[in-house]
Amino acid sequence: MKFTIVGSFGGAEEIYRSKPQLVHDVEAALHGLNIPLGYKTSASLPDDIQAAFQNQDLGWQRQVPSQLKLDTALGSRTSPKSVDLRHAKLRVDIEIERGNVGSFYRDIFKFNIHHNRDIIDLGIIIMPNRKLSLALGENIAWTGRFADELRISWACEANNDCPILLIELVPEHYPEGHSLLDQKAMEALRELQESRKGERSRYPLSRS
Repeated sequence: MKFTIVGSFGGAEEIYRSKPQLVHDVEAALHGLNIPLGYKTSASLPDDIQAAFQNQDLGWQRQVPSQLKLDTALGSRTSPKSVDLRHAKLRVDIEIERGNVGSFYRDIFKFNIHHNRDIIDLGIIIMPNRKLSLALGENIAWTGRFADELRISWACEANNDCPILLIELVPEHYPEGHSLLDQKAMEALRELQESRKGERSRYPLSRS
């Protein structure tokens, strides 16, 4: 798997380059990924990347409880549960983003809290490029969708605390026009949605 840095905010790339072990670990983990492209890629991507970091046995922890959850004890339904990867000595959090757009902003929220608590110096978000995100599903976050928003946000000094590095995943081999979605599952979902529409039209809600 190839990757490239597509966004650096708050001096993030300078911090990243100042930590040789971090640069080594990121390059070794991401360049070494060999993820077969298929409709299950979206679900397996975070686990595969986390395992690639942990396999290096260099101090990476996965699924670290977020400070928001530790502070508030609000429970899993109302607080971001964890950070995908953390290296306490290197003072960096990493989030692997392959969810919807809302989860991207939750990543930033967690980074800011941890930076303000002097837990991390840097937050890294690893995301698919546009072609891969479109193939993985609808409304999947991708780097280009947020790089401009982050640039504007930092230019306006809009509640940005933690330096953020945006890394884009680029598959080395990607067949043009190929979809990674499970076509049978998508057809079944469309049929279910149509049947529900039919039921609602037959039995409209009564109003008092």
